[in-house]
Amino acid sequence: MGRTARAWAELMRRLGYQRYGLHGGDVGAGVSGMVAGLDGEHVIGLHVATDPLTAAATATFIPGMAARLDDNDPVDKLILDRMDAFARDGSGYLAIQNSRPQTIGYGLADSPLLQLAWIAEKVHEWTDLPVDRDQLLTTVSLHWFTGSGASAAHTLYEQAHSSDWGAPRRGRDGTQAGPRAARSPLDRVRARPALPGNGGPGPARGGSAGVLRAATVIEMLSQRGLNRATLARQYLLDRAPARAVDAIAHLAGMQSQAPLAPYVGLWTRLQGFMPGELSALTEQRQVVRLHLMRNTVHLVTARDCLDWRALFYPLHAAQFSSRFRHGVAEVDLGTLLGQATQLLAKQPRARAELRKLLAELWPKADPNALAYAVTHHVALCQVPPRGIWGENGPVAWAMAEDWLGAPLRSVPVDALVVRYLGAFGPASVADIQVWSGLTRLREVVERMPLRAFRAENGRALYDLPDAPRPAGDMPAPPRFLPEYDNLLLSHKDRTRVNPGNRPVPLPPGKGATTGTFLVDGRWQGTWQIRGQVLHIQPFTKLPCTDHDVLLAEAARLCAFIAPQATCGIVVGEPAGR
Repeated sequence: MGRTARAWAELMRRLGYQRYGLHGGDVGAGVSGMVAGLDGEHVIGLHVATDPLTAAATATFIPGMAARLDDNDPVDKLILDRMDAFARDGSGYLAIQNSRPQTIGYGLADSPLLQLAWIAEKVHEWTDLPVDRDQLLTTVSLHWFTGSGASAAHTLYEQAHSSDWGAPRRGRDGTQAGPRAARSPLDRVRARPALPGNGGPGPARGGSAGVLRAATVIEMLSQRGLNRATLARQYLLDRAPARAVDAIAHLAGMQSQAPLAPYVGLWTRLQGFMPGELSALTEQRQVVRLHLMRNTVHLVTARDCLDWRALFYPLHAAQFSSRFRHGVAEVDLGTLLGQATQLLAKQPRARAELRKLLAELWPKADPNALAYAVTHHVALCQVPPRGIWGENGPVAWAMAEDWLGAPLRSVPVDALVVRYLGAFGPASVADIQVWSGLTRLREVVERMPLRAFRAENGRALYDLPDAPRPAGDMPAPPRFLPEYDNLLLSHKDRTRVNPGNRPVPLPPGKGATTGTFLVDGRWQGTWQIRGQVLHIQPFTKLPCTDHDVLLAEAARLCAFIAPQATCGIVVGEPAGR
């Protein structure tokens, strides 16, 4: 690399360039950094597209840059920690190519399968964007047909066995250091011959300290752009002229731990929504409440219940096993579920009732574990009067297939991903997994015809090609959300609507008496109805214009929840004041 850097600098001198900029990716990033150190008088700027390790190593060759990484700085420490992780878990290929390149070289030249595995493994590890199969096979073919699998990486061997890094060693102030100069955190970088040979982000895939690959230009979405895209799909920029059943389907279900929360959630999203509409849908069995995503209670359409329940069976069964299996260790699960379905076929039953009846059959087992075995392994839904506006009742369970008069169906998980993106996108793979509770969705996302984006922090995002993505400056009116609203719970990175990463309150109760509110599309406080007063608690002082519009929306909320009552509105002092 040192010889290459000196050659570049000499070439630019001979060509007569007095000022020039540098760009490099992967090993080229290190070479570019060396050129900047060698010829700083003429280099006006340096841009690298590489992993955190190479980027940090590059900094050691630029006067003054070494002092910018420090173990006491959280961002710098993140980079240094990732360098450690790479050296520990991701540098096996370097170990052999740095020390015994011919050993692996003969295999790479002899076997196209080995050459494919050698490259594809790193593409999978370092890349979180959809990979074009033809592009991957072209890269592999170029290496194998030319027999250059070993020679293409020879620079790694040279680098590992050369002390010539192309520039004098520098101290933390950027000046040339003597042979006994004090060592800085970046000296760890210089001691490791570990510059990734295949390009792309380093070991921490999609991390905030990574630098984008230079292979493909991916459109970046601003944080406000992400916010507005999600709000548009959530019907929170403009109330939609939609039926409640269609909105529930569009939103891919609504969190319904608090059974009345969806009523407020639909009111804040739909034009002219009245509670009777959702109550009728529930009584007519067009919508149901059951455990689905994250094994939490969701309100979904009857069709989605039948389509999706099987997708979440492994999640529910695994959670039962992790929490309750010891309580039924001596019970045959098949026999238990058979007895339970007979009991449920007669009438809907509460969990406490199931517990009592099953304990009579298995007196030595844990009664709670017996009941939870049923609710985790059998597709059950909660039936009215639970979830009916103005009424109340215990949580009674019925078998979903009996309640809806149709069998469960099997749909591909791809369809679930499409529905999620339509309601919450653009999103990362981690976002989809957090919303659903499912894992191993990366391979699902990568096989789908989705559009790729980058977030401001470098995360890879995916979206439906034709989904709405309004401009970041589109106005977002104040909106009141119910407790447990999925807008605040359905992303791994929630900063698009929760910039402070505040913990989301999950209060007990039936719902429709407390929640959160948005101002300019972001979570800015909480609300609660106590007695005949709506109390609004902002996190920070609101501008006068936002304050007035929020009060007008609050009045509409009061009229929806208690149309026959006179409700006062009180805005509290910002929290923490």
